[in-house]
Amino acid sequence: MKDLKVPIEKLNYIFELHKVVVDESRVSCFTNAARVFYNQRIVCIVNCVENHFNGNKQSFLHVHSEALMKKHSKFYKSFCKGKGSSCSP
Repeated sequence: MKDLKVPIEKLNYIFELHKVVVDESRVSCFTNAARVFYNQRIVCIVNCVENHFNGNKQSFLHVHSEALMKKHSKFYKSFCKGKGSSCSP
């Protein structure tokens, strides 16, 4: 993911990865580390876009593009867990 340099490309990649995992029910095959990565990086970003920006990726990027590009691994702890009615770390 770190090789993706354009925010919308990175966000689209995250959504594609999430869709593959959900469609193929692959979470149960993950190691513990992979499961943590998926839940704390991928799921929280997807949930934030869907729950806090009504699925609007451009609105999400307007607020969080720098966090997505520079700190996606810390998004869960520093920016949003993807839960509730608004973004909160």
